[in-house]
Amino acid sequence: MRHWVGVAIFGLILAVSQPARANPEMVRNLGDVLQMDKTLAIMSQEAVANATEVAPDLFGGTSPDQWATAVAKLFDPVTARSAFDAGLLPAVTAANQQDLAQALAYFDTPMGQRMLDLELSAREALLDDDVEAAAKQTWADLLADPMPASAQRVQLIREIVAATDLIESNVSSAMNGNFAFFQGLAEAGGFAAEMTEEDMLAEVRSQEGELRSDTADWLFPFLAMAYAPLSDDDLRGYIAFSKSPAGQALNGVLFMAFDEMGMAQSRGMGLAAGRLMVGQDI
Repeated sequence: MRHWVGVAIFGLILAVSQPARANPEMVRNLGDVLQMDKTLAIMSQEAVANATEVAPDLFGGTSPDQWATAVAKLFDPVTARSAFDAGLLPAVTAANQQDLAQALAYFDTPMGQRMLDLELSAREALLDDDVEAAAKQTWADLLADPMPASAQRVQLIREIVAATDLIESNVSSAMNGNFAFFQGLAEAGGFAAEMTEEDMLAEVRSQEGELRSDTADWLFPFLAMAYAPLSDDDLRGYIAFSKSPAGQALNGVLFMAFDEMGMAQSRGMGLAAGRLMVGQDI
């Protein structure tokens, strides 16, 4: 399952006597503040691991070398960064520029950078199955702990998820990606070739419950692990920001850019899988 959860910030310039337009150089610089290259590098590792896991189901018990190579190419961090920046440009508008400027100020601080560092470190660590299992157990223990401090930490993590709409937005992006994957499969002549668009939509909708459960199972342990070094007051500050107009604007732009990039990557995976199924070179 593809996960891209994290905080991010997007840039803009103020135009005088004309509509505001995103500046590509500004967007690039802000992506650097976000450590976006590191985020996309970890996402590439996740994508290859997930592709290897699903390969036996796609290819009758085998895992073709060409499949992993194709997925690695689709999720190449340099290519993905260009796609992300391109998706970001139209998402920055005159209506959200002031809020996004405030979000930039929030994350371009020692605390903002620390949060990014903690998220990236935890996400990279969770590539290891043993670490992921330990994180899930730690979260389960936290849920079961009757001490007020543990209950307070659980509540704060839940408030972060609610304020940033992480579960619903990630489920929506995953469903969009799955639909794009089916479209790629059909175009290449894979097993989805005879499916109608309605068939594809029905199949994707049938996965919604499982996607929501999988997202929650991964997300809460991840956030608990990432933010463990932070104080409750630190988390309260982040929750307040996330609920603010700046945080809400940031969250909306973030998902727009990642969703567009993810759909293109998923469709590319479908094309690659379909071509392998019918014996074509990819």
